[in-house]
Amino acid sequence: VSDTVVGMRSVRDFSTSMNFDTKLYGMYQFKHKKIKALRHVISPSLSFSYRPDFKDEKWGYYDWSIADSTGNSNDIYSYYTDGIYGTAPQGKSGTIGININNNLELKILSNKDSIPKEKKIIIFKRLNIGTNYNLQADSFNLSDININGSSELLPKLNIKFNARYSPYQINTEGTRINNYVWNDKFALGRLTYLNVSLNWKLNSSETNNSKERPQGTSDEQWAMVNDFQEDYVDFNIPWNIGFDYKYALNKPSLEQVVKQTLNFNGDVNLTEKWKIGFRSGYDFDNKEIAYTSIDVYRDLHCWEMRFNWIPYGFHQSFNFSLNVKSSILQDLKLNKRKSYYDF
Repeated sequence: VSDTVVGMRSVRDFSTSMNFDTKLYGMYQFKHKKIKALRHVISPSLSFSYRPDFKDEKWGYYDWSIADSTGNSNDIYSYYTDGIYGTAPQGKSGTIGININNNLELKILSNKDSIPKEKKIIIFKRLNIGTNYNLQADSFNLSDININGSSELLPKLNIKFNARYSPYQINTEGTRINNYVWNDKFALGRLTYLNVSLNWKLNSSETNNSKERPQGTSDEQWAMVNDFQEDYVDFNIPWNIGFDYKYALNKPSLEQVVKQTLNFNGDVNLTEKWKIGFRSGYDFDNKEIAYTSIDVYRDLHCWEMRFNWIPYGFHQSFNFSLNVKSSILQDLKLNKRKSYYDF
């Protein structure tokens, strides 16, 4: 039975939080010809948050429903559940958060130029460690320990990683038990998740659009090059290539699942008007070449030509298009395609 009470009622909730943070700087100088110094910046932070239990009788937001004539009931409800703004949350909450961020850089002496210059190598651009402790929980108070970061230790190579450790042990059946891992062995915790990605890109140096006259070229030969620039192939070809590798491990209990992906792509300018690009990868599960695509582009001054070809696989197809560059005349185009339904 529901009874609607006429009148003016209100419900409010609140929470409070505090945060403390600082920075610590450290530097170690080496007596080495090339390695000059190591710089370490630590940024620790400590946070605290609290919210009372608005289910408590003193707040007047919740009550127990009457199930039978005896007056016994385990069904709790709020007066404001059907209101458009909802009601105050149940359960007391008190959390302490700890987070430590690190930055590690190495300064070396580079001898690439005639004059030695100092060069900075980023060992860890970011190395973050954090966890939370629930003051109100009856058990399993400590949350997972998260570690994530990025590094540029090698030129052109970007490394990112993310790991999650459970501080609690598991029994022979894979069920988590309320006993810390470090009580029985020297370890940060039990690794439950790991994700590592490597991204590498290599680009050719930017070339000047204006062609320089090669040594030993006669005036007649150089004049022919300038008169027929469309037929001239410059062997200083701008290009770029890159690959992306990802490794993921998921082990919530006893069994683990590992997934790996490798993708690579690139393009090359054969001339100022011709460009060829490709995308492909490797499927570690099926041990075969993954989705592959080849793209050809031709600049035709006011027009442009594009050709996309997927040579094999489930999406085997090709698409040829010839269109005007101007967006005003974007409907003026010629298409020829063959989808994987036609193969």
